[in-house]
Amino acid sequence: IKGISSKILANRIKKLEKYYFIKKTEAPEKMIRWYYKLTKRGKIFVKSMLDVINYGIEKEEQEKLKQQ
Repeated sequence: IKGISSKILANRIKKLEKYYFIKKTEAPEKMIRWYYKLTKRGKIFVKSMLDVINYGIEKEEQEKLKQQ
């Protein structure tokens, strides 16, 4: 991933695994490659964060309309 060091990325991935937001699985081709998939908890968290972001965007747009 551009803009993040390997060490920081590895640390963040470990934390996400530790708290069951993602699950690590071995690639089917059996090479030294891993896939990460959101768990149910991870999907709920992402949906919640998107709801918060969308709420903020809507409020910001409402404020802009009031100022016009």
